[in-house]
Amino acid sequence: MPCLMQFGKIDDRTSFIDLLERIMARLFTHLAYTRAVIAEAWVSDEILKDFVLLRAQQISRLISAFISEKVQTGVFRPIDADIATRILLGTFVGMLLPVLRGVELPPDAAKSRLLAETFVAVLLDGVAVVRKD
Repeated sequence: MPCLMQFGKIDDRTSFIDLLERIMARLFTHLAYTRAVIAEAWVSDEILKDFVLLRAQQISRLISAFISEKVQTGVFRPIDADIATRILLGTFVGMLLPVLRGVELPPDAAKSRLLAETFVAVLLDGVAVVRKD
């Protein structure tokens, strides 16, 4: 979880993108291990509860605290941090699922950067065109 501890140090778009790239690189570097854990957690309640859910809860707390802090300082608009965290994690995992499942190869450096940039752009800017009338 060392990469995730950096959430509190995100102070601009670039640092957020860089963090996501490091997280993806770590997941993809240990892809066989990650796949094995996912497969075992699917069939073992013990592994799911004691390993996967425990870490997922730790990650969720870090992200929720990050979002709460950004809301309190006025960087993010008021939003429920716990719900936003679930949505962000679901989106992030969904973005990586084809690689985790083995139906796509891990992305190269340029594609990883694009994934991170697009994720941050959707989070921070949304997808709607803001019209100035």
